Amino acid sequence: MISFNHVTVAFKNGSHALDDVSFSIQPNEFVFLVGPSGAGKSTILNAVMGVFKPSHGSVNVGDPSIDVTKLAGNRLAEFRQNIGFVFQDFKIIPHKNIFENVLVALRAKHVPAQFQKNEVMNNLKNVGLEKKAFEFPIQLSAGELQRVAIARALAGDRKILLADEPTGNLDPKTTWDVMKLFVSLAPSRTIVIATHNTDVVASLNKRVIQLDKGKVVNEQHNTNSHTKFL
Repeated sequence: MISFNHVTVAFKNGSHALDDVSFSIQPNEFVFLVGPSGAGKSTILNAVMGVFKPSHGSVNVGDPSIDVTKLAGNRLAEFRQNIGFVFQDFKIIPHKNIFENVLVALRAKHVPAQFQKNEVMNNLKNVGLEKKAFEFPIQLSAGELQRVAIARALAGDRKILLADEPTGNLDPKTTWDVMKLFVSLAPSRTIVIATHNTDVVASLNKRVIQLDKGKVVNEQHNTNSHTKFL
């Protein structure tokens, strides 16, 4: 589903955001990317989206596999609509209600109009917010806003979900609630989460790819799907 093959992302000053990185993530696998700031976690997520073009190597995504490094223009934009992305700061549109925020993603993916209402409500139901569909972002808590962001990322039946520090702006209790939501979504999607939260990583028996200075320095494969906090 996602394959990095000797990927190097270099800056003009000669430093490397990624340095000869190789790994594969299988369909419906749940993976954490961990490491200090500047280790390359966000760069990997952005390389999957085609935001960063490698200096060397290839990034292949999907089934059948697509070499993202060779996409540009409309082809790249169309490809990105198959991937959901969850940000640390939510990226919710403040002047649109919750229904409309999720609807934006469906329209971007050109989901036919007759299916849009049911699709929005189904995704809000999946994150426990169907009763708040017509409230505005200012009326919701930080945890609820992140749930909206997850619903938007899933809209249009996206099978790959990327998240960059999705609990970075949340308190400990809300962090666990959001992580439980990710776990519940995992069986039918490929989920890749970049995080500094060592408590979360330690409490979930998931695969961990550890990065430092742009290199993969360790991998941990966990086969037990149960969690310590559920």
